[in-house]
Amino acid sequence: MTQSSLPSITTEPVLVSVVLPAYNHEAYIAQAIDSALAQSVDLELIVIDDGSRDRTAEIIAAYDDPRIRFVRQANAGSHATINRGIAMARGRYVAILNSDDRFHPDRLARLVALARSRPGPTFAVTGIRLIDAAGQPITDPEHPWLRMHAQIRDAWRRDPQPQAALLWGNFSISTSNLFADRELFREMGEFRPYRYVLDWEYALRVAIRKPQAFVFLPDEALLDYRLHGANTILSGEIRNHLEAGHMLRAALVTAHGSELARPLARLHLIDRFLRRKESANRDHALKLQAQDAGSRTNQHADPAERLVRGPAARTRRTGAGRARAGRAAGAGARRSLGRDRRAAPAPRCGRSAAGRCPGAAGRRPGRTRPTCTLRARGSALARREAELATALAQAEHTVRAMQASSSWRLTAPLRRAMSASRRVPVLHKSLRVARKGAGGLLRQVRALKAAGALEAAAPPMAGAAGEHASGLAAGVSARCTPAYLQWLGAERAHAAARAVPVPDSRRGRARRASRWWCRCSRPIRPC
Repeated sequence: MTQSSLPSITTEPVLVSVVLPAYNHEAYIAQAIDSALAQSVDLELIVIDDGSRDRTAEIIAAYDDPRIRFVRQANAGSHATINRGIAMARGRYVAILNSDDRFHPDRLARLVALARSRPGPTFAVTGIRLIDAAGQPITDPEHPWLRMHAQIRDAWRRDPQPQAALLWGNFSISTSNLFADRELFREMGEFRPYRYVLDWEYALRVAIRKPQAFVFLPDEALLDYRLHGANTILSGEIRNHLEAGHMLRAALVTAHGSELARPLARLHLIDRFLRRKESANRDHALKLQAQDAGSRTNQHADPAERLVRGPAARTRRTGAGRARAGRAAGAGARRSLGRDRRAAPAPRCGRSAAGRCPGAAGRRPGRTRPTCTLRARGSALARREAELATALAQAEHTVRAMQASSSWRLTAPLRRAMSASRRVPVLHKSLRVARKGAGGLLRQVRALKAAGALEAAAPPMAGAAGEHASGLAAGVSARCTPAYLQWLGAERAHAAARAVPVPDSRRGRARRASRWWCRCSRPIRPC
């Protein structure tokens, strides 16, 4: 009689430890506990309340079942709670169940049988069934989540290798879908402090280090994954993708060797530069569009209305912060018009055969308005508004560039500490000295880096402007061009020729202002 190549499967009861981290799920925790206790295998249920602020802990404490081990702790995060539960586990196998999900009645029996039929350790992931907040299945094939999951499963079918499929997408979906030998969990290490991708990172870690232990059952939906609108994965799309990008870069280096580390780091820098550049360009384009729209509105409006009511319209465009300025400008314009009417008769513009302004037709002789004067003043007001909008856009762009500089980022902790220590004069003074020292040290480092490049790149400059600019080489950024240095020297020489002597108490402020001008004018001047 031929014996089977598979190891014999014993029928002895096997203890499974189910780790259930709970946090603010009073509406779903009872269903999660009931689905775990309804399993047909011998188990212990380790429930850890992670500092819930609702009735979750009260509902858990109401259960009187010897298989439940209930622990309460201060909020530490999902990863820390799961790590604590695995450390407390006593079973041969460990399963994880989040407090808003549900086990299929046969889930643990199926996975225990699978694990015991394999010669080595097992890390198992199954298919899932999507349910809503009321526990009803979601079956619409056009649902965005189901379409995303279908794409990930298609990637698995094209290349049924755990590592390759997980590098494309997270088919494990949730930590509730992880089942493995307790020793394998401990060999792989703890869950890392990710908020959104800790399940994906752990599954990918196992797929890279223990591919022979990884088992995926895509056609067996043994887990009900609840989508209720308050899921962690839905709470922050940007941070979710940032975590995923960081995790995938680290996984690629682990899977394919350290030779990929430098290319991936370079790609990350390029991607970050493109994101920042795109954001700055988008902001600038929006400001220009707003400016053009305002100019077109002023061009097509009636001149008198544009002069008298224009400030109120600008207030609506730019927000309530300019309401007072708009009212004041409107009142000034009305007073100016009143003075003009009282001081002189309506001027003749020569635009009609009768020698009168077309706008005066149909009015009594004493009520004629100087329409051409209004039109001229309206055009001047529109030009002034355009100039102010451009100046505002340039100033905001300059401030944004200053805040993105390395010196601003390096001194940010000191600025925050100074703001918090304003009521402690001694500490505030010490932090101000430290901030000045940090800024001076950064400028010295920049000067040392820039000295060689500037001496090699700067052409000879003649005259007072050239001498003044050559003395600035040690105090400006290494990215400043020689033409910019020459321009800056000429500007400062011109300012020095007509400047008033600065008192000693203001010299430090003037020097800081000059250095700030060099750093912050880069978006405006070629630097």
